Amino acid sequence: MNIECRLSASNLDDEALHDLSYQLSRTLNEENDIDSRIASRNEGSHAKGDPMALATLAITLLSTPAILALIKSIGEYITRNRSLEVEISRSDGAKVAVKANDLSAAAQERTQQMLENFLNPTKP
Repeated sequence: MNIECRLSASNLDDEALHDLSYQLSRTLNEENDIDSRIASRNEGSHAKGDPMALATLAITLLSTPAILALIKSIGEYITRNRSLEVEISRSDGAKVAVKANDLSAAAQERTQQMLENFLNPTKP
């Protein structure tokens, strides 16, 4: 499955956000069955010259364990920076956003299940 992850944070400038995106991409590439890279300016939903293009990852997930690893990594990055928001887009145009309040103790299990269902829509 190919997805796009767009990161945003109110407390980070474009350069810091790009650095964080690069770090997340490297973390994801260390996982099995995940291929992650900074999306080129010509792909994805961002317009040419859009600074958010620097904070957009193109990700290929090859297995269910890869989906779980992606969810875990996103949660860890949001926990480190509570203003970080991650918007995930599927190739069919469907989108979902994850914010710090989605990872509270009360909401964490629900958010994980929602992301698993979103990233694996063919799962029975």
